Amino acid sequence: MVEGFLVKRGLQKLHRDYVGLQMGMTINLNPWPWPYSSSVVFSFDCEGKYGGWKNDDGELDFVPKFAKLLSNNDVAGTFNFVGKFAEEHDDLVRKTFELKQDIAGHGYTHCLLDGMEIKKQREEIEKTKRILEKIIGKSVIGWRSPYLTYDNTTYDILTALGFKWVSNWSCSLFGELPFFPIIEGKRYNIIEIPVDEIHYDLRMFKYEFELNPLDVKLLWLNRIKMVKKKRTLVVFLHHPGNMTEDYERFEATNQLIRECIKINGIWVTTCERIFEQWLKINSVQLDIINIVRGKTSIDIALEVRNSNSCMINNLSLLLDNVPYKSNISNIEKNNIIVNNCDMSNSKQLLLRIPKIEAQSQYLIEFSIEGQEVGF
Repeated sequence: MVEGFLVKRGLQKLHRDYVGLQMGMTINLNPWPWPYSSSVVFSFDCEGKYGGWKNDDGELDFVPKFAKLLSNNDVAGTFNFVGKFAEEHDDLVRKTFELKQDIAGHGYTHCLLDGMEIKKQREEIEKTKRILEKIIGKSVIGWRSPYLTYDNTTYDILTALGFKWVSNWSCSLFGELPFFPIIEGKRYNIIEIPVDEIHYDLRMFKYEFELNPLDVKLLWLNRIKMVKKKRTLVVFLHHPGNMTEDYERFEATNQLIRECIKINGIWVTTCERIFEQWLKINSVQLDIINIVRGKTSIDIALEVRNSNSCMINNLSLLLDNVPYKSNISNIEKNNIIVNNCDMSNSKQLLLRIPKIEAQSQYLIEFSIEGQEVGF
């Protein structure tokens, strides 16, 4: 995996402000839609022989299997296609899209982008986008660079061509939540969805560790459990072409998807939907209006503001480290819903807000009551 050499990255602060209540208690925005606590994306780089495989057999065999598995379970993954491979196998791309899977670009010839001449780099990106859009009849807004490479011109080109999300930057270096990237001091209005470059299939199976596929599946499941505990995101990177060498690699990935779908609270989704969710979250501001503390209760008034031009559905607020032997009451708004969320050793509660109208603000008032609440 190659990170761009010219990156000087800073995080654009998102409106995910939290307020401290007392004794470690906090309330903040849950980044994922109700009722989910974390998110998993299964992404597939579909490269064929242009990715260094002997032929196109891996993609032709395994891409339909993964697409059908996800579709049959009413979830979707992200399939990043090399443009030239897609051009030669347009029916594969079309059928994947018809199964309601996310289609994104992955270079036209799967070559390194960093250091490439600007004109050539634009051709690689633009041609890929044009081919995929012609096949599926829909705008392609997502991108992953071959080998995760880019330089200080790549994001200028992606932005100019109308891409909305990119999945190039590593989660181990840049965190497990989406962000707006800053390169050479310039902030880009494109959502970066960091990819897990530590546990990607080639590293696990081939390049470094050469692990048994079933052992890799256990590592992947542990990764999901950690993400769930931290309420963050993991984007798995798989290569269908890599699975032709050992069918057990496919079976391990297949089992991982099946088991992940069954885990309560995991949003198995696509990079495009992560992008859409993050735009919504970024438009929401949480502010404290008033806190009145008593010996056995805390009365709380919060204001939630939506600066977006569209309505936001199924927002949830997370109360963390709520003392045991306590309960929540006196909710003023009828469309606030309270649910217990047993996510860790600490008690957590989710407050669901079914909808917040566009360009509006919303007052939420409630009380936390119990013997362990007061000082």
